[in-house]
This record gives sequence, C-alpha cells and structure tokens, in this order.
Amino acid sequence: MVSADQKDWKDRLTAAEFAMNSQTNQTTGFSPFEMLYGFNPVMVPNPASSSKISPFKGVRQYHEKIKLNMMAAHDSIIASRTRQTTQANKRR
Repeated sequence: MVSADQKDWKDRLTAAEFAMNSQTNQTTGFSPFEMLYGFNPVMVPNPASSSKISPFKGVRQYHEKIKLNMMAAHDSIIASRTRQTTQANKRR
C-alpha cells in the first residue's frame, strides 16, 4: 500500500481510513460508518458493475486506481489483524 521508501504514506491515509470504517465489526455487526451515518457507504468501484465503466480513459484509470487502493487497504488490514492476533496469542 505504501511505497518502499515509505514517503507517500500520508497520501494513503484517507483510503485506509475509509476502508477500515466501512468494515463490519465482528462484535457489533455494524461498520463504524453505519453506526455514525445509519447506512453503509456505496463502495467505489463496485466489482459487480465493472461492465458499466465509462468509455473515457481517465474515468477507467480512476476506477482502476480506486480499486487497487481498496485492495491494498484490505490486504493491509488483514496483515495487521494477523500480526495483532499473533502478538495476543503469545500471552495466552
């Protein structure tokens, strides 16, 4: 998600925050976004609507960038949860 030199992390915070706040909490059954606003956000891009992408190159590039950012944020969250679980289990 962040480049190897780790100088662009601040540019990724918004996407990471959005991804985290859109995830359903296992304990509550609600995402933080849903608890605050009463509904879950429409995720852009929606993989189910990939066939409806604009014919314009710039829109397609934006769509692809958002999709890659969301996938990277998701992967980072999973990796973080794995590390947290490993650390927590060391004390059990």
